[in-house]
Amino acid sequence: LGAEIESLRLALIEALALTEVSIDFMEDAADQGVAEVLPQLDTLSTRLQLLLDSYRKAKVYTEGLNVVITGKPNVGKSSLLNTLTGRKRAIVTDIPGTTRDFITDQINIRGIPVNLVDTAGIRQPQDIIEKEGIDLVWENLAGADLIIILLDGSKPLTGDDKKIFAAVSTKNYLIVINKTDLPSAWEISELIPGSRILKISAKFGTGINELKEAIVDSTGAGEEENSEMVMITNMRHKVALEKALDNIKRAKENAACTISPELTAFDLREALDSLDEITGKKIDDEILDKIFSSFCIGK
Repeated sequence: LGAEIESLRLALIEALALTEVSIDFMEDAADQGVAEVLPQLDTLSTRLQLLLDSYRKAKVYTEGLNVVITGKPNVGKSSLLNTLTGRKRAIVTDIPGTTRDFITDQINIRGIPVNLVDTAGIRQPQDIIEKEGIDLVWENLAGADLIIILLDGSKPLTGDDKKIFAAVSTKNYLIVINKTDLPSAWEISELIPGSRILKISAKFGTGINELKEAIVDSTGAGEEENSEMVMITNMRHKVALEKALDNIKRAKENAACTISPELTAFDLREALDSLDEITGKKIDDEILDKIFSSFCIGK
């Protein structure tokens, strides 16, 4: 990681040096200097984004994927949890509202820990305890890496199903139609267009292996990693890299619009400051050295 950060830092210093030269040393060359720096900023943005993506992937292996199973009562959420874990982890009955709290368990899919959360059925609560359980559902959904919307294929869709669709429409979700061992009561065309859809029978285990694969694939956690890929695991480093990326994006916008190169230089200095929060280095002397060595400008 240290070598990659230093490489990014040197590339950023070079971009800043070019921008500074266009301001201070080259008459009528400001626009040209800032335009020349754009390809370098594109490359820096891509490299920083790859590092930030690595944090999410590293977190998956250390903390696991958080997968929340949601749906209205009696669609088979607890049965699905039991089937996925291979043991009776949750009580299964025909009485709606049996699950009042959330139940968690962990399984392993292709070497990736997956934290499963079985939640209370979403409907108009019948009492204060059920209401609190449903409130916890929304809290769990907010922190999920993947939401499994479980539907009962043997009964018509209702307003409760549509309420769940609306709540998760901007999140990472997978629609799973349960009870496919029974006659279907509705058509897939009634669902959100473009949604990822699987059919299973939690009771008989049909489609469960495909669901496990889809859980990992839907989060991107199963993508093959380059053995030489640098990964970040430290939250402080992640925050610093996010700030650096934001500053580089602003610098790109300024440069692309041929706004004052001073603004571009300011954002690049801010990006360097963010990287220096990781390295503990300072930039001024190095920038001057780069300017003089690259452009042969005498003091």
